[in-house]
Amino acid sequence: MATHIKPAQVTQFEAAPSLDEVGKAYITWLEEASKLGNEAFRFANDRFAKDLEAATQLMRCNDPGEAFKLQAEFANELAGDYLTESRKMFDWVSHLVTTDHVKARQSGSGRQHAR
Repeated sequence: MATHIKPAQVTQFEAAPSLDEVGKAYITWLEEASKLGNEAFRFANDRFAKDLEAATQLMRCNDPGEAFKLQAEFANELAGDYLTESRKMFDWVSHLVTTDHVKARQSGSGRQHAR
């Protein structure tokens, strides 16, 4: 016996967002993306300064044991900094995705969706 699958009937659809809503959402996204870029630049600048300091300390070191200790400390700090920064960035992007687009949508024209 053949089974016939009926296409789902669309009983409700979401109206296309207005140009104002799209504009506000885009502005919100750009503002947050700018903050994210600024944070990435700040982090890279801080890490570069720490890298230079570690290199300077290694160049001044005369003892291989001390050099190894400095390298281990540097690697530990480096890994911790990147882990902390990646968590910060992930939280920031998650917040943007879950919250900021809702604010932009709510500040739109307030239209109701067609039914």
